[in-house]
Amino acid sequence: PLVRVYKSANVYSSVTDFALFADDAIATIERSQRQDVSADPNQTVQSFIDLCARHEHAFYKFVHEVHIHDNGLFDQLMGWVEGILDFLRHGPRSGLKLDINALLQGALDSGRIDKRTAIREINALIRWHTARKRWHQDKTRQKMAAEG
Repeated sequence: PLVRVYKSANVYSSVTDFALFADDAIATIERSQRQDVSADPNQTVQSFIDLCARHEHAFYKFVHEVHIHDNGLFDQLMGWVEGILDFLRHGPRSGLKLDINALLQGALDSGRIDKRTAIREINALIRWHTARKRWHQDKTRQKMAAEG
């Protein structure tokens, strides 16, 4: 459905809006990362609320374009998004839990992925998450120390 959305909504006119949003989001994130550890978390949250408010009109313009050129497409798009959200909330329709190890083994057995590449990428993700968690803990400790 996304391809049809892009065609019907004249997405080429929305690309500039999205680029402006992405640039603004990156700048907002960089500003929040540079903030002093004792900064008020409410100000950080407010900066992201303000980011959304600055670009809200462009989002609504895109939704409006999709809706006025709609031939059932909008309902399909919302169904597609709802399907993703439902999967994230409740897991697969079978009711069974996802077994990541079994998915990896199946992909390896079928030859869809290279084992070395997969392990390298998985280890890189683990290192990134570990470093991110350590950074967050350090920032929290610094903030707590600054507050006494």
